[in-house]
Amino acid sequence: AGNLPVSETISFQPSADEGQALERAARTLGVDLEYWDIWGKQHPVRPEVLIAILESLGVPCESAGSIDKYLEARLWEEWSRPLAPVQVLSRSTAAIDVSVPADMAGDRVRFEYRWESGQGESAEVSLDQIPESSSAMLRGKRFIRKRVDIPASAPLGYHEVRFATPFLQQSARLIVCPN
Repeated sequence: AGNLPVSETISFQPSADEGQALERAARTLGVDLEYWDIWGKQHPVRPEVLIAILESLGVPCESAGSIDKYLEARLWEEWSRPLAPVQVLSRSTAAIDVSVPADMAGDRVRFEYRWESGQGESAEVSLDQIPESSSAMLRGKRFIRKRVDIPASAPLGYHEVRFATPFLQQSARLIVCPN
């Protein structure tokens, strides 16, 4: 995994008001805040429409506080588990993102790969040998993220990767695509 610059530490800050909370939720979930009509005129999405879209995606929009609670829980879920449920990689970016508590930064980790064909391989890495790509401070706990190279022999297809330490295990879907 190449040397990536470490970005600013991610943390959660409550929204100033409901409008900001709605905008943050929309950006987090990939919902556009504006659209272009058939005459080429740009329009902002009306708040009531944005609320309906976000609620259909499971965001409780009763108040800025309820939206913030949802966003903070989503951020916690993203950072507090080692692997995202699915990781999609191309041959040119053949590294997976791994998040661990900062106190595990020097631990040895075992990765087990089960290829679509039924074959598999494993690798053990020392996290202190891999540069930190980002970090987060959530609920008083610091997490770090590292990009770990997958084996060069990884075939294209739908696979499974298992992350394991003596105290923490998790499996995830790994999809390797052509460049």
